[in-house]
Formats: sequence, structure tokens, C-alpha cells
Amino acid sequence: MMMAASRAKCLLVVGLVMLVLLTGTSYSQYPMVDDMRLVDRPSISTEPLIYSGGTVEQIEVTEYATLSDALSAVNDGAADLFGQMIPVSEYATVDSYSNLKKQWAYDSSGVVLAMNYSSYPLNNEHLRRAIAFAIDKNNITEHFPQPVDTVDFLMPLNYPQSLESSEGGTFYSADVVNASSELVQAGMIDVDEDGFVEAPNGADFVFTVLVPSDVGGMNMTASTIVNNLLSIGLNATLSYSNSTSIQSQIANHTLDYQIALYTIDYPSHSPGWGITTFMSSMASIYGENVANFSDDEYDAAITDYVRNYNPVERESLMRDGFRLLRDKAPVIPLFFYRWLSVYTEANFAGWIDDTNAGAYSVWNPVSVHATGASNTLKVAVLPDFFDTFFTSLNPFKTGHVLDDSWVWKEQFNPYMLVYDSPLATLANGSRVSREAASWQILLPGMVAGLGNNETQAVFFSDPIANFTDGTFISGQDYRFTMDLLANHSLLPYDLDYVESTVIGDYQVRITVKGIHPYLYNVFGQMPILPRHLWANRSISTWDPTIADAIGSGPYKFQSFTPGSKLVLTINSGYYPIPDTEAPELLSLKLSPEDPIPAVSVTFQVYIYDRSKVAGVLLSYTYDSGTLNFTESIPMEETSTGFTATIPQHLTATFVNYSIRATDAWGNSAIIATGHYDMSTTSEAPSLFEQPLILGTGAVIVLVVIGVAIKRRG
Repeated sequence: MMMAASRAKCLLVVGLVMLVLLTGTSYSQYPMVDDMRLVDRPSISTEPLIYSGGTVEQIEVTEYATLSDALSAVNDGAADLFGQMIPVSEYATVDSYSNLKKQWAYDSSGVVLAMNYSSYPLNNEHLRRAIAFAIDKNNITEHFPQPVDTVDFLMPLNYPQSLESSEGGTFYSADVVNASSELVQAGMIDVDEDGFVEAPNGADFVFTVLVPSDVGGMNMTASTIVNNLLSIGLNATLSYSNSTSIQSQIANHTLDYQIALYTIDYPSHSPGWGITTFMSSMASIYGENVANFSDDEYDAAITDYVRNYNPVERESLMRDGFRLLRDKAPVIPLFFYRWLSVYTEANFAGWIDDTNAGAYSVWNPVSVHATGASNTLKVAVLPDFFDTFFTSLNPFKTGHVLDDSWVWKEQFNPYMLVYDSPLATLANGSRVSREAASWQILLPGMVAGLGNNETQAVFFSDPIANFTDGTFISGQDYRFTMDLLANHSLLPYDLDYVESTVIGDYQVRITVKGIHPYLYNVFGQMPILPRHLWANRSISTWDPTIADAIGSGPYKFQSFTPGSKLVLTINSGYYPIPDTEAPELLSLKLSPEDPIPAVSVTFQVYIYDRSKVAGVLLSYTYDSGTLNFTESIPMEETSTGFTATIPQHLTATFVNYSIRATDAWGNSAIIATGHYDMSTTSEAPSLFEQPLILGTGAVIVLVVIGVAIKRRG
């Protein structure tokens, strides 16, 4: 055991040094930037920091002929979970089953009142705000067959960036006083005393509210809105059409409408879309700027957001943009839908309240624990599950695009328990590590070679991760997977994939065209495939056997009966853990080798860490006369390691230095200390050193440290 551990240490050190000497490429080649794993870390300390394995020994997915049969099985404890969304038409039916537990999840689909900026007088923001104040959203929510949640901000409630919980409520209830005040500021008063205000040019007008009459709840909603408008003196009438016509014509900018009830499907990986879509430059693009909005102040503010690549500053600018969108009101967000899934607590406890993925969230199989003798989690599904989704142990045989529907919405997804993804999504919408030890986003200007209109998602594959056949996961598996999915058009349609590049063994940079600060949201959900098994296979036709369907997740395939049943068994070797160990020094080099304070001294260090090294700080103390001074220099990450230079101090008699390294998880340690003075030979650093002879005959002095290479067994 000790020999194996020693071999692992030496191989790591030799591999990294050879990589630098022979290829000029370092283990980590990125400049110091804000690491998106830290920005996106859950704010609640009780939330997990990493996805991990559970205790459920088996998961059975079984087909039932009808919804009634499936719900009865769950209600009676014969099954634990219904693995699909409950149809809206059956929401009332669920109440007839006494043992079913409801799990509501927030949808990314919401309804807005769109106001066409090009239709006079709707180009007046005070008029639009008057309409926003007049509408009673709380009453509107009562008209729909499924629960909806009132919003002021055009961002789904399951987004961590949503302002709704802290700042929503300005426009929830009708406020006639403020509505009337806004009309006065708009120059709209009832000149002829007929009970209706006139336009600023003195003309009478009647707003036409366009209604998708085939969508449940919309007719009553439209009537409520018209009554709200009449209450502040805005004359309005209703016009009915079908939802398909309204949606397509407004999205295509071919409909000369005034006010319309319009459904927006929010992209799951782009929280800033709700503000960028209303830039004036987007008014001719399909599905964008449905209000044909044009406002110089708004364009300037959102341009600042788009052009700012600092993650923290950009987050603040995005929130400012949503406040401005609310106040400018080219559309009035009304509500976002919720959807329903069900389970029972008859056999398992510890269910997660997941408002993203519902009861069949991937968190539940690793979170629940058996309360009785059986430790098999049973999932009931309808025939279409096996007919159209899980038709093969090959997750792509039916051509699934890996969008948010595949990831969490439509049905329980066994593939996501078998194939690890880089990240996992918490119930609050934030991301935590799964296979990746850490991650970051690189935007233009952050790294050499990145185009002005390109973004890179960088994942640091965890060195301890392995597939269930014992093969270790590397950056090459990431690259292979992304290239394979892109070449078969299986990535989300709005991504313009460029390439994936592997640096060292564990880093992979995924490049796409366009500026996507939340690109990790997309690629972080992708299943990582074992290259050694999938290479030279047909992704659209290959039918793996149980032995071939090798993954790396908390469960493995045990058996599969096409069209009727699937059984997963626990992967006992699955134990990803948070990175709790500080960075460790592999080598330290000073140039010149025997420095004195009167010359500048360049430091070069190589560091090992499971995740990204987020910062390295060189601190030093020197004397000047009778006084001592202490200064610090951030070390720059380059192709030759982390480097920094202590400048010359001509009058100093000594320099004491220390180097502190911090990783993306916040683990920090002083990895080296040392001293040099006016003597010709400096005092050696406080590290154990020994020569390492490479195959080329070169002798390199390295620091040998206890780097334990942990592997998932």
C-alpha cells in the first residue's frame, strides 16, 4: 500500500515536471480571475457543497398501463414515486389520493402583458407604468387550472439571481392612486369628461387587448385586465385568437398589435436574457424584444452589463437592469407557472423539496433513506416513458437534445444517475460540484487566444474520479463527450460550439461563440461519457449491453427489459468529497539561485491541488535602516508556473519571504518560507528537498510532499 502511494506521488511530480519541460504547458494555465464556483456557491450554510452518493441499494423503474394505475401504486406504497409530470388536467385527481405528497416546482415558462412600443401612445413609459399599477395580479392568479406565482421581475423563481423574494410586490395589487399619478405625468387626462383619458395629442383611443382564448385561464385574466384599465380611465376592449397564431406572429414581429397576453419560455442557462432581449437592436430578431422596445437610457444600461466581464460587477449590473426593466415596463410580467410531481413517504424518508426538478430530482435517490425492510426505491412510469424516452441503455439513441427538458423537467432520468455530470443543481437553483472539482468562466480579455466574441467554460475534472470499470476520468473524456454531442447536434440549439481543449490531465476548456457568463449552467449538466468505450461507436444506433453501459455516477445499470422495466444498483465506489485540503507545493525555484537583497529575485512555484488554485500570494519583509517593511505581491499564473519578483532593495540587509496559496474552495496554506541576506549563500527554504533525475539525465531539485492521490474504488 505504501509502495503504491509512493509511486503515485512520484508519478504525479514527474508527470507535471515533464509536462512543463517538454511541452511548455503548465498544469494550470489561467490568469487570476473570479472563480464561478465561488460566486455560485450556495449562501445557506446547510446546503451541500457537492453531490454525493446515497444509501438506496436499488432503483426500479416499472411501467403502469394508466395514470390511475400508477398513482394508485404510489398511494398504496407499491411504488414510491411517479416519475413523470402530472398533466394539468389531472391536478384535481391527485387530491383524491390520501397518501400522495405533492411536490411543486417552478417553471421557466411565464406570462407577460406585452405592450407594443411602436403603437402610440404606448411609447410613453409613464403610461406603461400606469397600466402596471392598475393591474391586480393577485386576482389574475385565481383564474388558472394550475398554480401560478405572481412576479414583478422577468426571471423564473427558481433562478438564484431572482429579485422576487426580496424586492417583488410593487405591482402585485392594483394601485389606482399611483396609476392615476402616472397618467398625469404621461399628459393623459379626461379633457372631455367622458370617463376616459385622451392621448397626449388630445385624441381619443381604445386599447385592444389580444387574448389567446384556447389557453385555460386567459379569458378571465383578460377580462380582469380590461376592468382594471377601465378603473383608471383607459378605454379597452378584447380581441380573441389562438395561442399559436399570437405567439408566432408576435415572435416574428409581423403583428401590429397594441397589448397582448404573451407566454415567454425563459432559457434555463441565461438569467440575463430577460433584460438583453429588450435592447433596441433585438427588435427584428425572432423571439426577441416582443414589445419592439427602444429606449436610449435602457440600451446604455444594458450595454454596460453586456460589456462588463467581471462576474461580481456583472451580477450587480444585471440586477440593476431588471429593476430598470420593471420600471420601464415594455412588458408587464404577470406570473410564472408551477408544475406538479408526486411521491409517498410510506417506505422512504428524507425527500428533498426541489423547486427545480420536482420529486424525481436526482437529489432524491441520494438523499432518501429506507424506513422499512426494503431498500429499493420504486419509480412508476407510463408506457410513453419506455416508448419515447428510455428506449435503450444508449441515452442518445432517440436523439435527445440535452436541454433543460432532458435534464430535469419531463420525467425521471436514470441516465443522470449513471453518468456523472460536471455539476449538480441544488433545490435553490445554485450549482455545486459533482464530477468537477471546480469550474470557472473565461470571457474576452481574461485569457490569451480567446476571441472578442467567445466564452469558455473551464472544468477541473476531479483527480479522484473514475468510471465503474476502474478507468480514471480525465479531461480527454470531457473533450470527447462535448465533440461527440456537438457533431450530432445534441447540444442546446442556441449554442454555437467551437471546440474543447484539454490542458494537462484534468482541465478542459469548452469554447463557444458569443458572450455567455453562465455557460457552466449548460455544460455542467452534460453527462460525461467514457471515451474508451464510446470511441468508434455510432451514437445514434449503438445498443450497449449492461457490461458496456459504464458510467461514473452513484448508480449502475443492473438490468433492462426494453419497453417495461429498468433496475439500477448502487455504485458503492461512488464517494465524491469536497476539496478540504490546501494546495501543496511541488517545486520552488529562485532566480538567481543564491540571491541577495540588492538584486531582484524571481520566484517560480508549481502547485498541486484537486481543484483550481485561485490565488498565490508572495509576502516578504525587508529592513531599511532601523525599520522593517512588509509587502505582498500576487503571483501570476503562467506557462512556467506561478511567478512573481521581489524587487531589489539596495540598502536592505535581509529579506524574509513566505508564499501562501488558496484554492477555489477557500482552502489556504503557507506552502513555503525562506530567507536571504547580504551573505553570498542564502538560507535554504524550510522544505525537504531531494534531487529527481529525469529520463533525459537532467537533475531537477524538487520538493517532495505528501500528495495523496485518492481514487474512487
